[in-house]
Amino acid sequence: MPFKRLPSNASIRQHRLAEPGVCLVCGDQASVVNYGALSCWSCRTFFRRHGFRIKNTLVCYYAKNCSITIETRKLCTTCRLRKCLAVGMSPDFIRKEDLHDKLRLSKRRKQKLLAQGSITLPQPWSLNLLSKDQSSLTSTNWQLLSNVVHAFDSYQCIPIAKDIVKVASDTYPPSTDRALDLMTIIYTSLQSFIECIADFRVMTSEEQRSLFHRNMQGLLAFYCVLLFREAGIFRNHMSENTLVPLYGYNNVQRTKYISNLLDYDLTLVKLALTALTFSSNCYMTSVEQMGSYRDCLLYGTFRLFGSQNVYAELLWRYMLYKYDFSQAVRRFDALIKASVDSLTLSSNIYESNRTHQDFADELALRTEFSLQLNETKDTPLWGKKTEFNII
Repeated sequence: MPFKRLPSNASIRQHRLAEPGVCLVCGDQASVVNYGALSCWSCRTFFRRHGFRIKNTLVCYYAKNCSITIETRKLCTTCRLRKCLAVGMSPDFIRKEDLHDKLRLSKRRKQKLLAQGSITLPQPWSLNLLSKDQSSLTSTNWQLLSNVVHAFDSYQCIPIAKDIVKVASDTYPPSTDRALDLMTIIYTSLQSFIECIADFRVMTSEEQRSLFHRNMQGLLAFYCVLLFREAGIFRNHMSENTLVPLYGYNNVQRTKYISNLLDYDLTLVKLALTALTFSSNCYMTSVEQMGSYRDCLLYGTFRLFGSQNVYAELLWRYMLYKYDFSQAVRRFDALIKASVDSLTLSSNIYESNRTHQDFADELALRTEFSLQLNETKDTPLWGKKTEFNII
């Protein structure tokens, strides 16, 4: 049976002229015509709330035959709404202003309580690293970030690595020579990047050599994972064969897995690499091999903390600037996992692969020799071809 609608304006006027009596919906006391029918305040509020959502009301589980009284009017929304419509209430009479009455009343009440001091407004977040505050990156931070990116881009060897991979893919059978050539290019690229960092340049020559002995193998592992991915080595099996003769299939697949963990935001990876450069936890060689008597940083690790903290904080600030807090945490966690996994893999390869061990030891000797030569040679600061003086 269809809902009964108000038939005419005459009926509306008749309802409005009705004497004070009872609500046509629930039988409560009523004296005002609301939305086309004499109704109490409770039924008026009910219809205002549900009149525009007739199709969304709940289903009646009692065959739509509930008795609506003062006691039962709150038990069945469906039957109460049906009775509202049956006695002549219409959604067409609900003014838009009425829909905001409750909001306005709530706002007025809140303003009154504020004036009385009964409630206080929530305090804004402080400007710290736990909030997404874009102003947390100062002009000095932006300059340092620009220097890191410029230095990395100046010495990265991705185009050369791509050429080596292409040649190796077309060569059969694959040999270790191409892999060694690739590793040499990558090592030289990383060394040049480190040598132009301002925090490295202010170290003494002995401290510079100690830092390379400490961290170079770990940094090389992290840097290789990035360069291998960007050079397309993991694109297909032919490209992967560039590394297989030297490192074996399992190690190549492990490196591929770590590269998938590495963030695809290259700015984050560049900052992470810079922070790892001055890490005190990147010790990849044994004390016997390194010669503890030559390690100027062995008892002065605190010398690294200042530089390490600067770049780690810059990395975190940049992540909060670009991403929200939860994303920043997940990305930072992924960077840490990728770096630790690459360090572990590099250590295992160094211990088990004699060819790689001889190659790494030879590169370390070359680096120490080149650092001695660079004591009288000006290396461009941050990769920029400008004159500078270190005081």
